Amino acid sequence: GLTGVVFDLPVVCQVADETVAHFGLSDRVTTQVGDLWTDDFPRGDLHFYGDIFHDWRVVECRRLAEKSFASLNPGGWIMVHEVIFHDDKSGPFAAAALSTVMMMWTEGSQRSGKEIGEILKSVGFEDVDVRQTFGHWSIVSARKPRIGRI
Repeated sequence: GLTGVVFDLPVVCQVADETVAHFGLSDRVTTQVGDLWTDDFPRGDLHFYGDIFHDWRVVECRRLAEKSFASLNPGGWIMVHEVIFHDDKSGPFAAAALSTVMMMWTEGSQRSGKEIGEILKSVGFEDVDVRQTFGHWSIVSARKPRIGRI
């Protein structure tokens, strides 16, 4: 019963539509063309960011988290998938190397799970959890309260 919406630029949505059709999932996965900064996010129970937060400064990451908080249903989740530093910034080397690359082409940098969690908590999310997924990547997740601040 799981359904999803890919929210992205037109070229990404076009490729997503082709991929979804190829796998026969058009009844479960749709696309919505939009701009991360100017358009409202789709309502839903989960927003997933894959290697997005590292491109931006903390202020922009907070803005994205605020937009997710505003459009997630009560009890909904945000997940931020990134190569993250250890909380004490002692490694891993992959996070440091990627952070160097980010400084050359973006305004952002790799962060620790604790730093991402603090961004999420600052806009109202709770129950922050950090879990390694594969390689050096991890998911930082947090939940919008079921009641209260909506």
